[in-house]
Amino acid sequence: MACAAALAQAAGTAREVRPHDVAWTTLALDEDGAGTRLLVGAVLLLAAVALLVTAWLGTTERLPRNRFVGVRTRRSLSGDVAWRAANKAAAPAFYAAGGVLLVAAVLGAALPGETVRSIVSITSGGICVLFALLGLWQGQRAAGDAHGRG
Repeated sequence: MACAAALAQAAGTAREVRPHDVAWTTLALDEDGAGTRLLVGAVLLLAAVALLVTAWLGTTERLPRNRFVGVRTRRSLSGDVAWRAANKAAAPAFYAAGGVLLVAAVLGAALPGETVRSIVSITSGGICVLFALLGLWQGQRAAGDAHGRG
């Protein structure tokens, strides 16, 4: 709170510092970037876990047909057999995307410097998108094959 008050005084805007101002100011003024590193790492870790769980559920054919998670195309949503085939085929690419984000979460939390964290986040995000598109393509092909058989 003293840090925020000192900033307000230095800027010539003496006003009352509220508790919610302090939280954001503390994160923004974190000299070693620990708060930002923790936030970047947590977001990337959450995305990695979501992808890895989706891949595992697809591999084990336990992912229920839905409109939110998994390979959701007209073909894959046409029936349970096509849904299971699509998500099982896409699982290896989803595992790879989740692994990339898991490594990025560790690096994002461990590496100093905002520029380095930005490069890691953007690069891992791009690689993750490529793996997700590969999984979508593989899933779409598998759903088409299963739809033709079904």
